[in-house]
Amino acid sequence: MKKVIWVLTTTLMFSLLAIGCGKQELEQTKAELAKAKAELKQAQEELGKQTAGPGKYRVTLVKKNLTDLDWNKNTFGNPLNIKMTIYKDGNEVCTRVIDGKRGEQRGAGYDDIGAQHFVNQLEFDIEYSPTSKYIIKWEEIAVIAKAVSYSWGEDAQGGNWPFNGRLDFKQSSWLEFSAKKIQ
Repeated sequence: MKKVIWVLTTTLMFSLLAIGCGKQELEQTKAELAKAKAELKQAQEELGKQTAGPGKYRVTLVKKNLTDLDWNKNTFGNPLNIKMTIYKDGNEVCTRVIDGKRGEQRGAGYDDIGAQHFVNQLEFDIEYSPTSKYIIKWEEIAVIAKAVSYSWGEDAQGGNWPFNGRLDFKQSSWLEFSAKKIQ
């Protein structure tokens, strides 16, 4: 459902732009897009609450889409890698580095020491508790370039679970996770 809403809204917006719509139609399209994004965020939060219950889960980054609209490049024009930190009830439980390659990718990433992995190899284990609050923070790894950061879950209630499905952030970037109960 959420993908359908996003695709329809985005298609509508670009169709109107392509045929040279007026300012009023463009503003209406922007309002519809904002409404669809809000509905998508609510659907994602509801999906995130749907887990098989308390226990230990193996979470896998299955797809990602990073765009230049949301992330910076280094002084040589190459995409910056992104540090992803997971917090449970305010305590850091996991840090991983996601390669900054742009466009849609399937699970490419790095582990804590920088060893490169490919398809579906960015994984981590995490305990789920229905009373815990989970926050994900993404921050570019930059020395000279300006670093961008985003977060998810800071305004969520306890029991939020960000690892079932896709998390959209900023303009057009997203990460898609899957979670499998292991204990």
